Amino acid sequence: MVQLSDRELAKEFGVSPQVLARRFKASNIKTGKGIKHTILQAHEALSKVSGIGAALDAAKLKNLEEDAIRKSFENKQLERELVSLDEAFDLVVGRFKTLAKMVKDIPSRLAVPCNPADHELSFEVLDEYTGKLCDEIQKACTKK
Repeated sequence: MVQLSDRELAKEFGVSPQVLARRFKASNIKTGKGIKHTILQAHEALSKVSGIGAALDAAKLKNLEEDAIRKSFENKQLERELVSLDEAFDLVVGRFKTLAKMVKDIPSRLAVPCNPADHELSFEVLDEYTGKLCDEIQKACTKK
């Protein structure tokens, strides 16, 4: 998995390195000079504090993960190494599972901001939609 410095991660998520470091500490993730973290760690640390920002972070995370996968394949191609179909499938499925986990969290994170007056209704609507989306992700992750 791709690991980046806190400065690089902070830039990608549009926060200061100090904010990211505080969120890592709040999430009991070790920080310090020379320690690198994954994009997923940064996303989880930042999304624990923010509500609606989590949806935006999820979109950024998806883009970053897709870039990381593409760069990994490009590096292998440059090194003239072939990637087996099973390895490629496992890489893609791993990303989809991470995405599915984030999608499952959407109703609980966004129900109140979407409809403060009746957050139960917005939770039900979001939960139904994300449930269907997760079912589609599951189908896509099944080897045929």
